[in-house]
Amino acid sequence: RRGHISPEVLFFHAYTGMMGSLLSMMGYGRLENIEQTREQFLKVMQPGGVLLCPNHTTGVDPFLLQPQCPRLIRWLMLTSYRFKAAEFIWEHADPICLDDGASNRTQIRAVIDSLNDGKMVGFFPEGSLQREHRELQPFRPGVAVIARRSGAPILPAWIEGTPLKRGMIWHFLCPSRSRVIFGKPFTPAPEWSDDQIREELRLRMLELSQRGA
Repeated sequence: RRGHISPEVLFFHAYTGMMGSLLSMMGYGRLENIEQTREQFLKVMQPGGVLLCPNHTTGVDPFLLQPQCPRLIRWLMLTSYRFKAAEFIWEHADPICLDDGASNRTQIRAVIDSLNDGKMVGFFPEGSLQREHRELQPFRPGVAVIARRSGAPILPAWIEGTPLKRGMIWHFLCPSRSRVIFGKPFTPAPEWSDDQIREELRLRMLELSQRGA
């Protein structure tokens, strides 16, 4: 129902909210939205597929994004990282689990199916972490294919201020002043090529990075 939030989503919001509070105590903070108007933001929060595309800085990124979003964000996840000890979390987080070595085609199909099912899916277009610097890396082809085939609006976001560390554990332990900025959602025109879709998303994300500077 419109406006209805399931107990599973409420539980996961409580969990990520707790993680967000913990991260704030450790020095993370300033999670804000400086580009969206309330009307635009509520529009993409209504039922229907939405492709959330942030830059990928650390393993903390999903925990910074989820508390700011009233909808559950589904993320791609390798089955090998679905540790049994945290199964109660995975049941509510509902990640899109893929086997190790899954082809790009399988990953793309899984994301499109979830978007067509009306879910919000988090997808890092760079495909890997910014380990050495905080410059936006080239985008993988998949993000344009997903947007074109699903027809879902793209919601760009920018994350900054996270710790520049190679070890994943330090992403959670090092204090920082992190910030999340959401942009305006857009739907690629049917006649746009894959290159045009990637370029438009890239330009919008870089604009967010300048607004946050």
